[in-house]
Amino acid sequence: MEKLIIILTLVLSFNASALTVISDLDDTLKITNVASKPRAVWNALFNKDAFKGMPELMEKFDKAGSDLYIVSASPNMLRGRIDKFIAHNEIAYRDIYTRKLSELGQKEAYKLAAIKEIINSTSDEYILIGDDVEIDALVYEKIQKEFPSKIKAVYIHQVQGNKSLPGTKFHTAFDIMVSEYKAGRMSSIAVLDMAKDFMLLKDLSLVFPKFKYCPTQISSFNTDLPFIVREASKGVYNRIIKYCNERI
Repeated sequence: MEKLIIILTLVLSFNASALTVISDLDDTLKITNVASKPRAVWNALFNKDAFKGMPELMEKFDKAGSDLYIVSASPNMLRGRIDKFIAHNEIAYRDIYTRKLSELGQKEAYKLAAIKEIINSTSDEYILIGDDVEIDALVYEKIQKEFPSKIKAVYIHQVQGNKSLPGTKFHTAFDIMVSEYKAGRMSSIAVLDMAKDFMLLKDLSLVFPKFKYCPTQISSFNTDLPFIVREASKGVYNRIIKYCNERI
């Protein structure tokens, strides 16, 4: 019994380790629908909805001591709108990068340069978060090859369901939480807390808006987990699968 108490104490007192997070904005944190230009323009100007779970995930990274850099391909003229989105969703950040007008035809070069500037400015280790709609996965692959010892994880949001792209695929913020737990950088308490939040959500449409790919099979998720979080995770995944099957 004493050994069991010691083990549980160690598990429950485990703290997340701090890594710097570099994240894209549109269709990663913010619901934008970049693939539809009319909707993307409207959402860029007026929508302040985040993918449910992403601000909460950023909060957990922040509480663990992780800085957040947002590298957006949006032009500088939209910075005010981005600031309103950030404030509305209470996302703590270290810095936000947007494109100058002179860089508008150079999205890949701009993102590579911005991320390299961040990485070269510190001795930190990094997590990169993006989506599969445009160039994030390919940009992050190049960054990971150039800085192999500094990049600890690359997460790609499955908005279009492009499974062939490099990086660890995720459907929700909870998937990132599970992967970070398996990597030893998030606690079981953090996983269970986010699982509870997902189970209490009344509507999953802010997790899976109509334009976003919605998984319908348990094989889409990582269920190879220790018992302490496995059952809670399965509850989340089964709810998502039920929602996606009913949405079709």
